[in-house]
Amino acid sequence: RLARLQSELDAQEAALAAREMAVAEREAAVAAQELALDTRAGEVQAETETLLARKADLERLSRLCRQMRPRDAADLLVEFDNLEVLAILRGISDADAAKILAAMPADRAAEIMQLLTPPPTAPGSTT
Repeated sequence: RLARLQSELDAQEAALAAREMAVAEREAAVAAQELALDTRAGEVQAETETLLARKADLERLSRLCRQMRPRDAADLLVEFDNLEVLAILRGISDADAAKILAAMPADRAAEIMQLLTPPPTAPGSTT
């Protein structure tokens, strides 16, 4: 009888040790996930700060372009990519943006105008 109890106790201890190992493995996995999330959170924070700084730069450029002659602003803006130009022009009145676009090379102004124009919707769509 004592041998049977000892055997049962050994089996329970083995099961408990296995459960403790499984818990330890899960804790390690959770810790690794937390570390990965913390790392990603830091990356997202850095990306957010970069985007906010870029937005502030584009807003500043919008203010500068408003104060420039349209030809000078157009000459400056041709050095930027179309999405940046679009962001800058969105910070300018339509009248001033039109003057700047008119002073740009026609093909470049057309590219930017296409970005300003929403895509057509299909007949019958509800968007």
